[in-house]
Formats: sequence, C-alpha cells, structure tokens
Amino acid sequence: VEQELRLAQQRQAAIIESLPIILYLEPLDCEPRCPAFVSGNLEAITGFRPTDISSDPGLWAERLHEEDRDRVLEALERRHATGKFSVEYRWQCRDGSWKHFHDQSVLLKDADGRPVEFAGTLVDVTDRRSLESQLLQARKMDAVGKLTGGIAHDFNNLLAAVLGGIGLIERRVELNDEQKKILGMTRRAAEQGSDLVGRLLAFAR
Repeated sequence: VEQELRLAQQRQAAIIESLPIILYLEPLDCEPRCPAFVSGNLEAITGFRPTDISSDPGLWAERLHEEDRDRVLEALERRHATGKFSVEYRWQCRDGSWKHFHDQSVLLKDADGRPVEFAGTLVDVTDRRSLESQLLQARKMDAVGKLTGGIAHDFNNLLAAVLGGIGLIERRVELNDEQKKILGMTRRAAEQGSDLVGRLLAFAR
C-alpha cells in the first residue's frame, strides 16, 4: 500500500511538473508574499527556485510590471477581506523576459471555520495573451480594410462624376486655350485620384 501510494504521488508530481502551473500555500500574515510551500516547475517557468522566493520576500513585488504593480497589490490587500484573489499581471523572469501570469488563491479554513492559510495557483498565460493579441490585430486589419474599401468605392463614384462632367464640358462648350489648360489640369488631378483609389482598393483586398 505504501509503495502504491508513493507511486501515485510520483505520478501526480510528474503531471504537475509538466504543466505551466505552480501550486502554492501562503501564511495569512505574509507581507508582501512569502509562500510556505511551492510546487510545480517554478524554476522552469520563471528561472527562480522556491528558495529564491522564500529568502527574498520582496522579490515577487519588485518584479511586477510597473503598470500592473498598484492594481495587483491592491487586489492582494483585498484578499484578506474577501478570502479570494484572482488577477492577471506581467512579471519579469530571471532572464529578463516578461511573462503573463494568472494568479488566484482562496482562503482555507479548519474544521471549526478558522482561517488557516491561502492556497493558490500561478498559471503561465503568456501564449494565450500572445494569440489574443494576434487575433485582435487581425480584426483591426480587417476593419481597416473594410473601411478603406468603402471609402475608396465612394470616392471612386465622386471621381467618376467629376470626370464625366469634364467630358461633358469639353464636348458642349467652346473653350479658349486658358480654359482648356485649366480643364486639362482638373482632368489629370481626377485621374490621379482614380489611381489612388486603385491603390486603396488593393490595400483593402
């Protein structure tokens, strides 16, 4: 039975090690953060060992992205009142790279309902954020293309009316040389506009 239990524990540990997730336990009075237990592949994900975190309680807060720090620390402070914590933030790993983490924890209580500690998970969501960013960029480009195509078609209709009017004037009105010169300049400008419309449509496609 002991051997089977040990084997089950080893299998569980191997599964946890293979996932982009870190499990942790934190005391109630930990400021700002000093987990008493950390499992999972912390070093593989962040470059830091659990002993690095426990020996330097300020390490976690120091490596929060400056744009996320205040928001995350406020959420962490509310954890004591609400008994739960769930927030995403950017965090700088040992090699200097930034990763997106989803950090969440809940308050554990004993049989009498007294608070014991916080249990949480830290999940690397960097790849998901990257895919979301790429999808958002693709949607933006699609919207720009549709907008550009719509504008180009409307502009093309206006230019067609201008060129048609110029042709009508040339056929029905006797013009002197100066007037013909001005009309020719207007036609060239309209034709250049048509070329621009063609490039806009190509961009939209």
